[in-house]
Order: sequence, then C-alpha cells, then structure tokens
Amino acid sequence: MENIEKQDGIEMAIHELISKVDESQSLIDELEGQIQELRSQIQSKVDAEYAPKLQALQEQLDFYYALSCKQSEIIRASELLQARTFALLAGS
Repeated sequence: MENIEKQDGIEMAIHELISKVDESQSLIDELEGQIQELRSQIQSKVDAEYAPKLQALQEQLDFYYALSCKQSEIIRASELLQARTFALLAGS
C-alpha cells in the first residue's frame, strides 16, 4: 500500500512537471519570436545606418582605383618619353 502511494505521488509529481513544461513552452515560443523580431529590427537599423556609408566608401574606392589606373598610364608614358629622351641625347 505504501509503495502504491509513493508511486502515485511520483506519478502526480511527474504530471505536474509535464504540465508546467507544457505551460512554459508557449512562453518560450513567444520569447523566441520576440528575439527573432528584435534581431530583425537591429539588422534593419544597422543596414539603414551603414548602407549609405558603405555606398560612399565604395564610390571613393572606385574613384581612387580609377585614379590609380590613370597614374599608372602616366608613369608608363613618362618612362617611354624618358627612354626616348635618353636615346635622342645619346645619339647627339
């Protein structure tokens, strides 16, 4: 009889725990949804704040790349002119 009472008490405790877990699951699901929403809001704010800055940086990078290409062309042309100048001076 005592074992049956203990067993009933254990089963009752287990059912109570299961009930509490089931009740908590909806709260957990709600909190996970809120976390996802907050992550989305944070990402939107980060994108809104940094997108223009990134665009400006990309434009500057493109400008300086084009400038660097032009400088390389000028240096090559200068080297050719210098070589021709030396050739002309050497021939004189």
